[in-house]
Amino acid sequence: MNVESNPARKRGRPKGSTCRKIFNLSFDQMLLRNPRFIARRCPRHVPPPSILVPAIQHVFDTFGPALDAKTGTPLFSKQAWAKENAVIELAQEGYLSDIEGISMYKKTGIDKYGLEKFKLLRGTNNVEGGPHGDIYRKFGALNAGPRFTVNCLTDHRTWYNLQAFSMHLYGVDWDYHHDIGLINQTSFLLNYLSDLLEGADSYLDWINGDLYEATNETFGICKIPEALRNRLGMEPYSKAATETYNIKGNNDWLRLRQGLAMPVLPPTTPEARKYFFSQAPRFAAIASSQGKMKIDYEAFAQEWNRSADGKERFYITTEVLAGYAKTWEKVNNIRASQELIADKLDLVSRTRDTFAALDLPFPPYLADNFAVSTQPSRGVIDFEGPLPLSLSTNAPVSVPRDANAAVFHSSNPPPPFPEVGLEPGPSCYQPPLLLDHTLDLSQWTEILVDDL
Repeated sequence: MNVESNPARKRGRPKGSTCRKIFNLSFDQMLLRNPRFIARRCPRHVPPPSILVPAIQHVFDTFGPALDAKTGTPLFSKQAWAKENAVIELAQEGYLSDIEGISMYKKTGIDKYGLEKFKLLRGTNNVEGGPHGDIYRKFGALNAGPRFTVNCLTDHRTWYNLQAFSMHLYGVDWDYHHDIGLINQTSFLLNYLSDLLEGADSYLDWINGDLYEATNETFGICKIPEALRNRLGMEPYSKAATETYNIKGNNDWLRLRQGLAMPVLPPTTPEARKYFFSQAPRFAAIASSQGKMKIDYEAFAQEWNRSADGKERFYITTEVLAGYAKTWEKVNNIRASQELIADKLDLVSRTRDTFAALDLPFPPYLADNFAVSTQPSRGVIDFEGPLPLSLSTNAPVSVPRDANAAVFHSSNPPPPFPEVGLEPGPSCYQPPLLLDHTLDLSQWTEILVDDL
């Protein structure tokens, strides 16, 4: 159950109509198939404790005692129930709810379908430093494949090492280009001419990597070891293999780096996934008949590689099959566990709209560019005695002791004081008088000293 309120439900699901029109999917189907598409275009709101706490408690009470179909143990252990109580306390205090008047989203534009896109400001992703945050943001935006990933990592590694080199040795930022080959060539030529040209030794401290032996280490995609290749029944890379398996583009680049006739790839095509799901139950039954708890992934990989064609299916390893099988086992276990609590799931589905509080208006400040200023609801002082001067309605106004003093004059006489039954005095408003700028510094000093 999603405890966040969704504007698409409260506004007739305008994005749902777009999903059905463009993708031929309902809003809920699109949410399951491509949740990031919905998240980028639907701001969410975490409601106040009066709505949030009952919803969280309902979820915990429904799924906490539920039994796992594989192990037979409940979903929540004693430690999990203790954490559940802590979460409920935080929600009751309002620490999990959105702060009223604070915008949690920023508008970032309109997509090609005419829908507004938003950037979420919750969390700490935008303030985390170091190389991992940069790599995550770069790859997430570019959707890089294997070849592009290697190039991006090379570029980032070069940039990061040069920045660290300059900062750690000289305490300054690297404000130069990042072409190592060009720097090495320039350094060599200038050092060669340093005896003839003045200032040609500017690269004296630069360590020219071209003057040293190259390392045997490989960065990025490594070659498949021969022992592993023979054990899993993979052909080596050769000219004959390139003619037999006509592979183009990035996959051709990948098999050259791996040293194989076909690249090692996970089940990325529909045919590969279909073949996996058709063979996984068969190998699972064989393992069960032999009294084994796990599938023989090596035999599975050998049979897979023997029938790989370089078009619909490529080579695969035991690690890839085992990782993919975990997802398959997890899905099967989830389905079996859901069947055990089918009645509770039906109750959750029927009460979803109740906990979503569809009758409450959606916060207008949620996706605004500016926050709404509201008066604090706590900490208001209850005055029993006289008010402080800062809150008094009769705050004193500074006026001169002698209204006829030479220090003040007015070209136009002030208007008469309003007749409200009060005489002008220190605690009443006086029209401002203009300062006489004709007095010199000594006269000003004398007047100020007399006044003090």
